[in-house]
Amino acid sequence: RQPLVTAHYEGTAILQCSFCAGALVDTAKIPRIIARTGQSERCSERVTSLARTVLRENQSRRIYELRSKTTAVAALACPRCGNLMLRRFYSMSHLIEIDRCSFCNVTWFDQNELEMLQCMIHLRLTSDT
Repeated sequence: RQPLVTAHYEGTAILQCSFCAGALVDTAKIPRIIARTGQSERCSERVTSLARTVLRENQSRRIYELRSKTTAVAALACPRCGNLMLRRFYSMSHLIEIDRCSFCNVTWFDQNELEMLQCMIHLRLTSDT
């Protein structure tokens, strides 16, 4: 519930929370951000370690979801329109939990999640490995 400020990430304008470091990204811009992965700097060791840990932890959560048929839950209110966002994994290969608003087509990444997603894609870390 803090004001979001415009920031630039991988050459793309995003909205960022200066309090929690989360980022609100237009869903259509995510592929543009991902396409820039690895072009400037490599993933830091800290982010690589975080990405591997999150992937391992979320693999067990994904198995639970498959067994219970639960794929998305309402989480937080969209910072843009106020409707409830759905919490789900970015994809079944890249198990980073994100919050997506289907009303205004934006995605919320908690602190480090966007960078971890980029790292997973750059290092080809998937739930299959």
